[in-house]
Amino acid sequence: MAGGEKSRGEVQCAIVSTLRGIPRAELSTWLSHHLSHCRFSRVFLFFDDPLELGTSEDILRTWGSQVRATAVDEALQAEYSSCQRFEALRARLGEDWLARQELHVELATRFAAQEGCEWLLHIDLDELFLLPQGTTAPQHFGSLPPERNAVAYVNHEGVPELQGAGISLELNRFGAVSLFRRNPHCFVEGQGIDDVLCGEAVHGGISQRFGRGTWQKRLDEFVKGADVASSEGLFAPKRAFAFWLHRAKRHLGTAQYFLAYANGKSAVRVQSGLRPNGV
Repeated sequence: MAGGEKSRGEVQCAIVSTLRGIPRAELSTWLSHHLSHCRFSRVFLFFDDPLELGTSEDILRTWGSQVRATAVDEALQAEYSSCQRFEALRARLGEDWLARQELHVELATRFAAQEGCEWLLHIDLDELFLLPQGTTAPQHFGSLPPERNAVAYVNHEGVPELQGAGISLELNRFGAVSLFRRNPHCFVEGQGIDDVLCGEAVHGGISQRFGRGTWQKRLDEFVKGADVASSEGLFAPKRAFAFWLHRAKRHLGTAQYFLAYANGKSAVRVQSGLRPNGV
């Protein structure tokens, strides 16, 4: 396993995802990356619009039994009541995509156990799981200590650029995006990035430690104090933060670094007994 991770062996691992309105080319790319390149054993897909399952059958057929596709129809909704989190979520299931996702993760944990998978990863259809070069998913999850039952992975945020001939963000974002904003958690503290722009942006730190109003106030203060036009003296990551905060302030009216979430996604050991509490 030269160039890969030190491992005690390979284990079967799976992905669960809920999807709606995903272009066919993008779905094909996503499946190919995770099943062929990363070598995940199984993928559990929940089609939030049951009609889209029918229009994707030819793509899914390529992967045979490696893909278990389930329509979010009345039959599946009847199974929701068997989930541990059902009572806490039932009032929101009709209109809340995240509530349905949470139950789908719990159901997929059962599927994974039935099919002999040891680890289950939850990501969305607009996300790709990135492994160290030369490492497969079975090797990566096989290298995790036996006492570890859950792992969190940071997410990086894609930045759309100008589209050229044959490249369409609408048809397949994976072929159109090559530039990413690195997650704040990846920057080193003590070198010009304070805790507001580093680890406190992750794992709920924004709301739990500062409160959202305080977080936004401190971002606005940072923007005022960082002059992008004359920022050569700034530590490079801090200069990058300043650029994106100024850009968001100009176009959206508020200073933001990531436009969506920064708390990453998680994988769980299937037999650990752990269940989702948010996604």
